[in-house]
Parts: sequence; C-alpha cells; structure tokens
Amino acid sequence: MDWFRLHTQELEILGACNDEDLIDAALERLADPELRLSSLVTHRLPFAEWPRAFELARHGKDEALKVALMFGEPA
Repeated sequence: MDWFRLHTQELEILGACNDEDLIDAALERLADPELRLSSLVTHRLPFAEWPRAFELARHGKDEALKVALMFGEPA
C-alpha cells in the first residue's frame, strides 16, 4: 500500500460486505430489461483497444458515459 500516494492524492479505501444477502435481488433488478441499463454503455471496445477504452473512461466525460471492454468475438 502506497500510503503517501493515498494521502497526497486524497484517495479513499472503501469496503463492501453483503451481510444482508441482497446480491441475488440486486442482480435480478440489474437484469430487468425495463430499466434499459444497456443504454448507459456509450462505448463498446474490443479488449485489444484497452488503452483507448481506459482513456475514454478517464477523460472522455463529454463523450463517454460508460465504456465496456468486450472479450471474444462479437455476438
């Protein structure tokens, strides 16, 4: 752990725990087609283009909402 970087860049460490056993209900809701969550993904790039995907995700706020890396052949 780079404590100096954590401090100087004001990074945060967050933890999560599924004490309430809500993961199944959350996944079920995320899969609900009525939510149209796939429309949030503005860019789908093949894994080979990961540098561009990371750049978009980091700096493309005017152009990219969510960036997905795609593995394997497109369906």
